[in-house]
Amino acid sequence: MAKHVDYLEWIDGIDTLDTDLGHLLLREFLLRTPTLEASARSDGWINRFRIHDSDDAEMLFEELTTNVRLLRKAKRRYALSAKEVEELLREENLLEGRFWENSSFAVYTVPNDAKKQVESAIDSAVSQNSLLQDKKRQLVKAKYLQVDALFRHIRNAIAHDAFQIKKVDDRHKVCVFQDSSVSGDLSARIVLGEEILREWVASFSRYEQNGV
Repeated sequence: MAKHVDYLEWIDGIDTLDTDLGHLLLREFLLRTPTLEASARSDGWINRFRIHDSDDAEMLFEELTTNVRLLRKAKRRYALSAKEVEELLREENLLEGRFWENSSFAVYTVPNDAKKQVESAIDSAVSQNSLLQDKKRQLVKAKYLQVDALFRHIRNAIAHDAFQIKKVDDRHKVCVFQDSSVSGDLSARIVLGEEILREWVASFSRYEQNGV
């Protein structure tokens, strides 16, 4: 099993935090993270982005990941285990080397705290929305989990200092985020271009005003 600490060689010690992009990451993905119940400065993506049902959650996820390659097994929305994360990264040659130069991608499991918060959110939503009661609960849950897990892994990577801004060339930068399971296994690796992250932040403001 790939251990998180064994795959951090890409952190090169260069201080990229005290930059405009670094400040944006801290502000929007840590202090104001959309992750559910993770910051006193944010109401969480469901309320903040006016998500009313699983269709809204699906639309949000699809908009955010339009230009992000999602590594996952057929018909799955996320990896089911840290072992599967490792397998997917190995299959794509993205576990070692200069993996951040191979376009934006994401592979991740669902953390237990995401499961807990999404379960609570769904219970609340189902009790208030008769339309949700007619849908398959597991499908609803899966659509919510894929969103919260994505935000949560990015937030955790920043909080635990397992992220870095990488300069690909004179015009392009990418941000690498990595997270681990409770047992220390590699549970997420997410690489997002600067343009994508700035588009996300602009979209956050739009969602707050108009929903998805």
